[in-house]
Amino acid sequence: MNILFVVSNLSYPPAEGAHDQTLNLIINLIKNGYIVKLQGFIKSDSSFDLDRLKTDIPELKLGKFENYSTNYIFLAIKNIFCRRKISHELFDIIHFEGFGVLTSVTNYRNSHSKLLMSLIDPWARRQKRRMLASKSTIHKLVFFVSWKIAYWLEMFFLKDYDAVHLVSADDLSNISLDYPRATFIDIPVFFEVKDYKKYRRTNDVLSVLFWGDLNVPYLSEGFLFIIKTVIPFVSNVELKVLGRTSKSVYLKNHDIDDVDFEKIAFITWVDDVDVFISDFDIVILPDKNGTGLKNRTISSMMLGMTIVGSDFAFDGVAGEHGKDFFICNSQNEYIETLNLLQKNSETLAIVGKSANKTAEQNYSKDIVMKEWDELYRRLLNK
Repeated sequence: MNILFVVSNLSYPPAEGAHDQTLNLIINLIKNGYIVKLQGFIKSDSSFDLDRLKTDIPELKLGKFENYSTNYIFLAIKNIFCRRKISHELFDIIHFEGFGVLTSVTNYRNSHSKLLMSLIDPWARRQKRRMLASKSTIHKLVFFVSWKIAYWLEMFFLKDYDAVHLVSADDLSNISLDYPRATFIDIPVFFEVKDYKKYRRTNDVLSVLFWGDLNVPYLSEGFLFIIKTVIPFVSNVELKVLGRTSKSVYLKNHDIDDVDFEKIAFITWVDDVDVFISDFDIVILPDKNGTGLKNRTISSMMLGMTIVGSDFAFDGVAGEHGKDFFICNSQNEYIETLNLLQKNSETLAIVGKSANKTAEQNYSKDIVMKEWDELYRRLLNK
């Protein structure tokens, strides 16, 4: 089976979870005998080493990549009017990834290929959430306009695809109501099964890891909420940050004078994320916004970690509060949960083991790749 991937952005080596998932899917499709070609668009601020990609995945065919410096909405609008010459190669399926290439379907409507759109991060829903969460009137207005433009583009173009892929049943149940003429399916992200290490408490200090890119505003907002209103009220706790930035750079960009940063360690790079994370008692994910499945959440579950986080961190994730993870949204909920776990190592072990089992049952590579194979074959038979 021949598949053409058309992406709206990509980094290589992958710097974002979504990019990592795209490349993992492509690599495993090639291993399973698919012939895959990749082309599309690269944001000017993304690091994309084409020569290394050719070396690392020699079986992957590569087409043309165009650089752009605008956001996804401007790229999508531009692609309505840009007519690009379609390759004469015969593709069984053309797999589009990302809102920016949503409108590129106009170039392929007359092809014999089946057309699949992956909305890993549903853009209209994302802009609406950002609008509702924003405290700035100007930002609210900007997000409102972005939401409405994204909504109408999705309304008009999603129906032209043979199927629209979402990463969670939660996204599907919400978005399918907005676009009744589109055909939606949900297939989650996947991960390699990890070597589960039974949890053992090593000392009386509760070690907590904040994991998230602090250059992303809603993740930084969650981090500030934790260090200002939660950590000071938890007994005997140690916080470290894996946030893609150094302490000095973060403090330079944020005016913070009421937090003792001497007690918070910032980690900018680790050689092996799995080994590093496994040394902590808890992973904390206080995301203040976001859509789609969070790679950080599922990866931590695969490792058998106890995770404490917001509704957004567990949006669409399989599992139950109190059994596989802990959902907290208020200051008191975070404080009570962390103090409870500080005193109860057995709960940490039980929840971590349950999280690992749930993640393996829902997000292991073999299970999810089978779903992709079945989807592609189903599309060919339509």
